[in-house]
Order: sequence, then structure tokens, then C-alpha cells
Amino acid sequence: MLQLTPHSRIFLAVQPVDCRKGIDGLAALCRQVLHDNPLGGAVYVFRTRTGTTLKLLTYDGQGFWLCTKRLSQGHFSWWPTASTQSVTLSAWELTILLGNGYPDRAQLAPDWRPVRYEGTRAASYFHGSHARGLANTSCRCSWTATRYSSALTPAWTQVAMTLVRMLALYALCSVA
Repeated sequence: MLQLTPHSRIFLAVQPVDCRKGIDGLAALCRQVLHDNPLGGAVYVFRTRTGTTLKLLTYDGQGFWLCTKRLSQGHFSWWPTASTQSVTLSAWELTILLGNGYPDRAQLAPDWRPVRYEGTRAASYFHGSHARGLANTSCRCSWTATRYSSALTPAWTQVAMTLVRMLALYALCSVA
């Protein structure tokens, strides 16, 4: 399931594209036209020339998601006009856009405070009864990865998981 959170980075391509393009074609547009890495976890929104179809492209760490919304009647009423290749949207603005609304006219409350990146945390701890001896002591490892903005990419998640696995093996070896 694709989930849009307030921390999602969403880029809207201002120029219309040929929506016959698939994942590879849209990923190439991200690299060449928008000058961004499509493997970074951001959501990219593209529109056809007629304005009847939107395509969303994102990468979740295992593969690409390509979502399409085509209106049965009419066309998407709002689309930005900017001198840049892309425009940044919030998750709420994208939700309004997907409902064929006007994100620039929406009366949204401002963010209470900006969300900042706190990184990936890895923790290791021992659990067990020392009264019974080291043989009954078990080692448990847990990791928490928090995604704020774009700072935690799938590669950092893999690094955190590898670190926790190494800590668990080290702890098991030192207990035995």
C-alpha cells in the first residue's frame, strides 16, 4: 500500500508527459528532466497533455510503484504554471489534486512546527534471568527506523538492519 504522510516528499512535473511511458520511461524523466534520483523515495506526479490522467511514481526500497488516475469525464482543473521543471506539494495538496480540487485555494492550517530528521536508531539489550545462569539468558535486538522527510532512504534502513544483526550475533557469541 502506498501511504502519503506529512513527511512525504512530493514533486509535481510541471510539463505534461506522454503517459504511455512506463516505470523506466518516467524514472528516466526524473533523472534527466527533474534532475532527481527516483530511488530516493520521493513521489513524482506526472500529467498528460489533455489533463485527463495523472501518474504517480515512487520507489519503496523493494521496487517501484506506478499508480494511475484517469478521470471518467472532464480533466484535472488545476495544474501549476512555473518556470521550474517541478513544484513541491504537501501530502494534503496531492490528496486535494487527486480529488480534482484546487490545492492553491484550499484553506489548510499551517504546519505547527517543521518536522526534522532524527535518524535511525538501533538498540540492543539483554533479557533473561541471571539467577538461572547464562544458558537461559536470551539476547533480543530491536531497531527503530523513523522516516522524516527524505533523510532516511532505503539504503540507510538496510544499514541499520545490518548493524542490529551484527550486534545480535556479537551479543549471542559473548553470552555463550
